[in-house]
Amino acid sequence: MRQRIHVRGTSTPELAWARYYYFAKWSEWSPLIQSVECDNDHLRSGQTGIVRGPCELGIKFTVITVDEQARTWDWKVVVPVLGSTLLLHHTVTVDKNGCATELVIEGAAPLVLGYLPLARLALTRLVRRA
Repeated sequence: MRQRIHVRGTSTPELAWARYYYFAKWSEWSPLIQSVECDNDHLRSGQTGIVRGPCELGIKFTVITVDEQARTWDWKVVVPVLGSTLLLHHTVTVDKNGCATELVIEGAAPLVLGYLPLARLALTRLVRRA
């Protein structure tokens, strides 16, 4: 299944991109993320790591591509409890009132549909003005 979420906010595109780009900022805007474990501090193509969520549940991830100029990135996450994989494509763009972000999620329907409301909440926080 493939689903798309588009959210607008009053943040600058530079701030929203920095919130994506630096792993230490992920827990500031995503209510599901407690911490990120990896060998550097920012997005990089080929980067692997673990996102820690509630109850310290660890989700393995691989960053597939990063385009800093276009403010886009793709990653793959493996959800061990369900034995399933999600592919996620993120973008940050200029919007008339600040910026917009879009997320395209691909994976098993129950996982995608279950994640959509949480992703929308996180993306709303991502694009809010600080």
